[in-house]
Amino acid sequence: MVPAHRYKIQVAESSIAFSHGMTYTITEFFIPSKGICVNIGDGHLNIMSQGGPREGAKEIQEVQLPENLVTALEKWTKARDLLIREVKLLIG
Repeated sequence: MVPAHRYKIQVAESSIAFSHGMTYTITEFFIPSKGICVNIGDGHLNIMSQGGPREGAKEIQEVQLPENLVTALEKWTKARDLLIREVKLLIG
């Protein structure tokens, strides 16, 4: 098991929606040892590199995530970062 933070955060579909208070709450996990955040917002899986829980995080709890899940998230993040770099090189 891998230590993580579980918390709730307000999100919106766009900055305009956010500025008009059209937000909804999601649960997000931050894995400090990997610098990875993961959530499911509006039915979409979101995995991102991050330095800590996002601003506005509420109800932060210490939890344990399965090691195989954390390994898969780390591999996905590394693959995504590699693909982004490669596509940027192709685009110029």
